[in-house]
Amino acid sequence: MNHAPPANGLRGLREARGLTKTALAYHIGLTPTAVAHGISVTESTIGAYERGDRQIGVHILRAIADCLGLSLDDTYKAIYESVTTQRPHR
Repeated sequence: MNHAPPANGLRGLREARGLTKTALAYHIGLTPTAVAHGISVTESTIGAYERGDRQIGVHILRAIADCLGLSLDDTYKAIYESVTTQRPHR
């Protein structure tokens, strides 16, 4: 059961940088944010974020932004704007 809109933009960000889910998870774990907050992310967690099975918490989002060299705002927009703009109008 999906709990959050799929973060399809995360997959796009990851693939644009030539990263596998495993590589992204590894690099996220090396960011200052991840180290400071004891964050550990696995390949399956990245997959769950991309499918929308798990929500991306603010500390993880910051770690993703750090890893990809983006601002938190740009990362959020890249991950979620494509999802909200693709929803059909009723």
